[in-house]
Amino acid sequence: MTDNPYSTPQADISGPQSGQGISQDVVDKLTGTRPWVLFIAIVAMLFAVLMTIIGLVFFFGGAALGLSDGAGIGFAGIGSVMGIMYLVIGLFYFFPAIYMIKYASRIKDVVRNPNNSSLAIALDQQRKLWKFLGILTIIAIVFFIASTIIMPIALTAMGGVSGI
Repeated sequence: MTDNPYSTPQADISGPQSGQGISQDVVDKLTGTRPWVLFIAIVAMLFAVLMTIIGLVFFFGGAALGLSDGAGIGFAGIGSVMGIMYLVIGLFYFFPAIYMIKYASRIKDVVRNPNNSSLAIALDQQRKLWKFLGILTIIAIVFFIASTIIMPIALTAMGGVSGI
């Protein structure tokens, strides 16, 4: 290598080439990651189930109160809306959990058969998880900004909030 700062860069490509196995260090790092990925996936799946159950209770409980003798009419609409919100939150937990379970499964494939192809498949599953979470984050930011702009306008149009 020359000392010329304007010369073409050189790379050391003496590691595993395409089609060859991956290093044991990479396999060890993925093996150490897998239990944590599974743990977070299981917790997320439990939250998804819990949110779904709570959502169904709110949704049907609110509707049942609305059909009763009139004592819970105010709660009927709120309960149904809350139920739908919990169901949506449950979906937000469900899909990342599925992506993490698939990623953990692909890590197991890399451990069994350590080659570039199995590693690429595992990393693609991880990419799908981060893509979903990134899109979800963008949607949350847009929703937050929109609600920050729309709420004051709506409250002003309704004549303000009374009783505060």
